[in-house]
Amino acid sequence: MEVIIFDIKTAFLHGDLEEQIFMEQPEGFKDKLSHVCLLKKSLYCLKQAPKNWDAKFTSFLKMVNFEPANDNPCIYYDNERNNIIVLHVDNGLMIGRNKATMMKILKELHKEFNITFDSGEDGSFTYSAWK
Repeated sequence: MEVIIFDIKTAFLHGDLEEQIFMEQPEGFKDKLSHVCLLKKSLYCLKQAPKNWDAKFTSFLKMVNFEPANDNPCIYYDNERNNIIVLHVDNGLMIGRNKATMMKILKELHKEFNITFDSGEDGSFTYSAWK
């Protein structure tokens, strides 16, 4: 089987907030009016960020015909069980029988989440498959 390692850039920023969250302006942006910011996306420092990110990733994988394993929700299988995705926070591992099919799945992930991946023998992360 083929193995490809991938990394999701700014993973927690992809999570959708379910509630309104306000925060003070970041240091360096404060003015005499003391404005607050309404967050539109999740941030790493929020307690709900991991949950929001997991929900977003799982929802997307379901759209491309992957389902989480019953005994471990960080492992996802495609319908035919030819491809497996394992996710740990923002790092992933894809295992499959056909590298071309795996690249197609990674391309879909890249469109949605901006990923880098290990594409070859040298173990380097690259975007080269889509340039």
